[in-house]
Amino acid sequence: MALIVEDGTVVAGAEVYADLDYINSYLAGKGYTSWNPLSEFDQESAARRAMSFIDGFDFLGSRSSDTQTLEFPRVEIYYPSGIEMLGIIPTELKNAFCEATYVESVSAGSLFPSTSDLSLKRRKVGSIEREFFKTTAGVNSQQPIILNLLKRFIYSGRRVSRC
Repeated sequence: MALIVEDGTVVAGAEVYADLDYINSYLAGKGYTSWNPLSEFDQESAARRAMSFIDGFDFLGSRSSDTQTLEFPRVEIYYPSGIEMLGIIPTELKNAFCEATYVESVSAGSLFPSTSDLSLKRRKVGSIEREFFKTTAGVNSQQPIILNLLKRFIYSGRRVSRC
Protein backbone atom coordinates (compact mmCIF):
# COMPACT_ATOMS: atom_id res chain seq x y z
CA MET A 1 0.00 0.00 0.00
CA ALA A 2 1.44 3.40 -0.97
CA LEU A 3 2.77 5.67 1.74
CA ILE A 4 0.59 8.64 2.73
CA VAL A 5 2.95 11.64 2.81
CA GLU A 6 2.56 14.72 5.00
CA ASP A 7 3.29 17.80 2.88
CA GLY A 8 2.68 20.50 5.49
CA THR A 9 -1.07 20.83 4.90
CA VAL A 10 -2.12 18.31 7.61
CA VAL A 11 -2.83 15.43 5.24
CA ALA A 12 -5.47 13.06 6.63
CA GLY A 13 -3.92 9.74 7.65
CA ALA A 14 -0.36 10.88 6.87
CA GLU A 15 2.24 8.30 7.89
CA VAL A 16 5.59 9.63 6.61
CA TYR A 17 7.44 12.85 5.75
CA ALA A 18 8.76 11.76 2.32
CA ASP A 19 7.69 9.44 -0.48
CA LEU A 20 9.78 6.60 -1.89
CA ASP A 21 11.05 8.78 -4.75
CA TYR A 22 12.52 11.27 -2.25
CA ILE A 23 13.93 8.47 -0.07
CA ASN A 24 15.43 6.69 -3.11
CA SER A 25 17.07 9.90 -4.34
CA TYR A 26 18.45 10.80 -0.91
CA LEU A 27 19.86 7.32 -0.23
CA ALA A 28 21.34 7.03 -3.75
CA GLY A 29 23.10 10.34 -3.19
CA LYS A 30 24.60 8.95 0.03
CA GLY A 31 25.70 5.75 -1.71
CA TYR A 32 23.52 3.45 0.40
CA THR A 33 23.32 0.69 -2.23
CA SER A 34 21.84 -2.03 0.01
CA TRP A 35 18.53 -0.13 -0.18
CA ASN A 36 18.14 -0.61 -3.96
CA PRO A 37 17.37 -4.35 -4.13
CA LEU A 38 14.64 -4.18 -1.48
CA SER A 39 11.05 -4.69 -2.60
CA GLU A 40 8.70 -1.73 -2.46
CA PHE A 41 6.87 -3.45 0.40
CA ASP A 42 10.11 -3.76 2.42
CA GLN A 43 11.04 -0.14 1.69
CA GLU A 44 7.61 1.11 2.81
CA SER A 45 7.76 -1.07 5.93
CA ALA A 46 11.16 0.38 6.86
CA ALA A 47 9.78 3.90 6.31
CA ARG A 48 6.82 3.28 8.59
CA ARG A 49 9.09 1.88 11.34
CA ALA A 50 11.43 4.85 10.96
CA MET A 51 8.53 7.26 11.53
CA SER A 52 7.95 5.79 14.98
CA PHE A 53 11.53 6.69 15.83
CA ILE A 54 11.50 10.17 14.26
CA ASP A 55 8.17 11.23 15.75
CA GLY A 56 9.32 10.04 19.18
CA PHE A 57 11.47 13.16 19.66
CA ASP A 58 10.42 16.10 21.81
CA PHE A 59 10.12 18.74 19.10
CA LEU A 60 10.04 22.49 19.63
CA GLY A 61 6.77 24.33 19.10
CA SER A 62 3.34 22.73 18.89
CA ARG A 63 1.42 20.69 16.37
CA SER A 64 -0.43 22.80 13.81
CA SER A 65 -3.68 20.90 14.30
CA ASP A 66 -5.28 18.63 16.88
CA THR A 67 -6.28 16.28 14.05
CA GLN A 68 -2.86 15.66 12.47
CA THR A 69 -1.35 12.20 12.81
CA LEU A 70 2.34 13.22 12.76
CA GLU A 71 4.41 15.72 14.76
CA PHE A 72 4.88 18.07 11.78
CA PRO A 73 3.75 20.57 10.58
CA ARG A 74 4.28 22.68 13.69
CA VAL A 75 3.69 26.23 14.86
CA GLU A 76 5.99 28.33 17.04
CA ILE A 77 9.11 26.84 15.43
CA TYR A 78 11.36 29.24 13.54
CA TYR A 79 14.13 29.43 10.97
CA PRO A 80 17.35 31.07 12.24
CA SER A 81 16.22 34.23 10.42
CA GLY A 82 13.20 34.42 12.75
CA ILE A 83 10.58 33.42 10.16
CA GLU A 84 8.07 30.87 11.43
CA MET A 85 7.99 27.49 9.66
CA LEU A 86 4.25 27.47 8.97
CA GLY A 87 3.05 24.60 6.81
CA ILE A 88 6.59 23.36 6.21
CA ILE A 89 8.16 19.92 6.43
CA PRO A 90 11.83 20.95 6.81
CA THR A 91 14.38 19.32 4.52
CA GLU A 92 16.52 18.35 7.53
CA LEU A 93 13.54 16.48 8.99
CA LYS A 94 12.93 14.65 5.71
CA ASN A 95 16.63 13.76 5.49
CA ALA A 96 16.69 12.50 9.10
CA PHE A 97 13.65 10.41 8.23
CA CYS A 98 15.53 8.98 5.21
CA GLU A 99 18.53 8.10 7.40
CA ALA A 100 16.25 6.37 9.92
CA THR A 101 14.49 4.54 7.09
CA TYR A 102 17.82 3.25 5.85
CA VAL A 103 18.79 2.03 9.35
CA GLU A 104 15.48 0.19 9.65
CA SER A 105 15.89 -1.32 6.16
CA VAL A 106 19.28 -2.78 7.08
CA SER A 107 18.21 -4.13 10.46
CA ALA A 108 14.51 -4.02 11.37
CA GLY A 109 13.97 -2.73 14.89
CA SER A 110 17.56 -1.54 15.35
CA LEU A 111 16.40 1.97 16.28
CA PHE A 112 14.36 0.45 19.10
CA PRO A 113 16.54 -1.67 21.41
CA SER A 114 14.50 -4.25 23.28
CA THR A 115 14.63 -4.52 27.05
CA SER A 116 16.76 -7.66 26.58
CA ASP A 117 19.40 -5.36 25.02
CA LEU A 118 19.56 -3.32 28.23
CA SER A 119 21.57 -4.15 31.29
CA LEU A 120 21.21 -2.52 34.69
CA LYS A 121 24.33 -0.75 35.86
CA ARG A 122 24.96 0.62 39.31
CA ARG A 123 27.66 3.08 40.31
CA LYS A 124 28.40 4.13 43.87
CA VAL A 125 30.70 6.98 44.87
CA GLY A 126 30.78 7.56 48.61
CA SER A 127 27.20 7.77 49.84
CA ILE A 128 25.80 8.53 46.38
CA GLU A 129 24.53 5.61 44.34
CA ARG A 130 23.31 5.90 40.75
CA GLU A 131 21.38 3.31 38.77
CA PHE A 132 20.98 3.38 35.01
CA PHE A 133 20.40 1.16 32.02
CA LYS A 134 23.11 0.62 29.48
CA THR A 135 22.46 -0.85 26.07
CA THR A 136 24.39 -3.98 25.24
CA ALA A 137 23.49 -3.58 21.57
CA GLY A 138 25.63 -0.46 21.13
CA VAL A 139 24.71 2.86 19.53
CA ASN A 140 23.68 2.65 15.90
CA SER A 141 26.26 4.49 13.80
CA GLN A 142 23.51 6.45 12.00
CA GLN A 143 21.96 7.89 15.15
CA PRO A 144 24.44 10.80 15.50
CA ILE A 145 23.69 11.70 11.86
CA ILE A 146 19.95 11.65 12.55
CA LEU A 147 20.33 13.70 15.73
CA ASN A 148 22.54 16.23 13.99
CA LEU A 149 19.93 16.71 11.26
CA LEU A 150 17.21 17.21 13.89
CA LYS A 151 19.13 19.44 16.32
CA ARG A 152 17.37 22.67 15.26
CA PHE A 153 13.97 21.14 15.90
CA ILE A 154 14.34 19.30 19.21
CA TYR A 155 14.83 20.48 22.78
CA SER A 156 18.48 20.66 23.73
CA GLY A 157 18.09 17.99 26.41
CA ARG A 158 17.75 15.40 23.61
CA ARG A 159 20.88 16.40 21.71
CA VAL A 160 24.00 14.28 21.54
CA SER A 161 27.01 15.73 23.30
CA ARG A 162 30.53 14.45 23.03
CA CYS A 163 32.99 14.53 25.90
